[in-house]
Amino acid sequence: MKKCNIANFKVTKNVIIIEFSYQDYDIPNNTVFYLEKEGKQICLGRLVKNDKKENDNTINAKITFELELKEYNEVKIKMQCNGKIIDMQILNNKNEEILEEDNHYKIFTKKICYRNRKKHINNK
Repeated sequence: MKKCNIANFKVTKNVIIIEFSYQDYDIPNNTVFYLEKEGKQICLGRLVKNDKKENDNTINAKITFELELKEYNEVKIKMQCNGKIIDMQILNNKNEEILEEDNHYKIFTKKICYRNRKKHINNK
């Protein structure tokens, strides 16, 4: 399982924009990130990668999703690369993993609370 980090939430009128940061040793150009609800792809991510390698030979990328602002219950982020589909684990920040299950990144908007649950984002 690969890991990505929540970088930002933005809300504009009827759209929520979720930005993730992702780091790996190789991010091929055919890599696709998408959100999945109940086994169905609902939103493609926009991938912007920095091809400059860091000191540890990793590459940084930003993935942005724009969703209609409504209740989704459970949404997973997936990566498809070279014919493989990989579930992404969602971390709260790029420097440390929060191990306590009740300590989640949250955003409240229009009476909806979005939460990070490591393997998905939900409204509960």
